[in-house]
Amino acid sequence: MSRRNNIVLSKMDLEKLRKSLPIEFTEATALKMEFSIGYINRVLAGTSKNDKIIYMALECAQNHKSDLEQISKKIQAL
Repeated sequence: MSRRNNIVLSKMDLEKLRKSLPIEFTEATALKMEFSIGYINRVLAGTSKNDKIIYMALECAQNHKSDLEQISKKIQAL
């Protein structure tokens, strides 16, 4: 199966995406996809391209944001 590498993101977009990810994203994704942590970091920095990793990062960032919002609401309800 070939990888499609058509997504082009600005450095600012990639930085925002990286900052939105949970700490364990890089290592967990490297293990799951059988890539090196360095490769995952290069994709997130924009020096390598892999659309699947970008889509996974986006989904993970959205889930992480939702989790943080839920935790905040529960804390506020205390």
